[in-house]
Amino acid sequence: MGQNLMWGNREERISASRQISRNGSEWAGRGASAEAIESFQEAIRIWPSDIRNYLELANQYSQQNEHAAATKTLQDGLKYDQNNVELRLQLAHSLSAQGFGDAALEQLEQVLRTDRQLAAAWLLRAKIHHEQGRYDEALADAYQAESRQPATEELLQLLCQIYFCQGRPNRAWSIVQRLNAQYPDGQRPSQVVVLEAEALYQMNRKQDAIQTLQHWFHAGGDQDPKCCVMLAQLHQEISAETTPSAGDGPFDWNPLATQIPTTAHPGWGQDSDGQQTPLATLYPITERPKFRPLARDQVDRWELLREGSDARQSTERQMQ
Repeated sequence: MGQNLMWGNREERISASRQISRNGSEWAGRGASAEAIESFQEAIRIWPSDIRNYLELANQYSQQNEHAAATKTLQDGLKYDQNNVELRLQLAHSLSAQGFGDAALEQLEQVLRTDRQLAAAWLLRAKIHHEQGRYDEALADAYQAESRQPATEELLQLLCQIYFCQGRPNRAWSIVQRLNAQYPDGQRPSQVVVLEAEALYQMNRKQDAIQTLQHWFHAGGDQDPKCCVMLAQLHQEISAETTPSAGDGPFDWNPLATQIPTTAHPGWGQDSDGQQTPLATLYPITERPKFRPLARDQVDRWELLREGSDARQSTERQMQ
């Protein structure tokens, strides 16, 4: 059918291309990427000047992390419309995903020449500048994006990261408060909790940072490993700075070290001698990946935490 349509008149080819494109959209809605890709490819072959098919096909490739194929598709589309903002913006995303930041910035420059009010272009440019270590440029671009759209969580989190990189935790703290205001009490996602703890830590409010993470941990949270690791690191740092004196009670140093469930999975949450480690709390049992037991000669944060706990318990027994 496709071969015959290539010899049809203009109206027939356009109509057939649109019908096949609609089929592709239906396949995409069902999550059938392979069929969707095939449909959009056929629609382009029959009528190659319909830009929407290039965008849809590139989007399918991107969802499959086939960014090189997405890039080629978008470049082909630009042959038919050099000034199409959507094509160039999506091409910039695809290039950025492959690590071609400078090439992505070139595409964004052309996008912003056409439409300087496009907040998505400013936001992507801010992300690329942040990744490249150009923090002043990233900050300026992020605020350009904010001035053109309501502040999204993605944008606010990027602002926090930029301020951290600039060594301005007070400013990051103020952005965190804006993030907190978007959630009811007790419903903040873990990434926001981490940002708040990081801001407090950089402001030298370490105990407040620990209390923030402890509150999340004891409330159940979503048990994000990043929060658990950060809590363990902070406790390790505080415990290294704190020496219990005679008569003091036991030092409540790390909830991760005292709430370890038993496990029957050697190599996960156990050392080679069978002892449990705080690593066992980081993932639910159904999600534990397989990897080799911790080597004896390796020194990592978990070994240090357990050794620190054993040393303190030994000191307390001697004092008794």
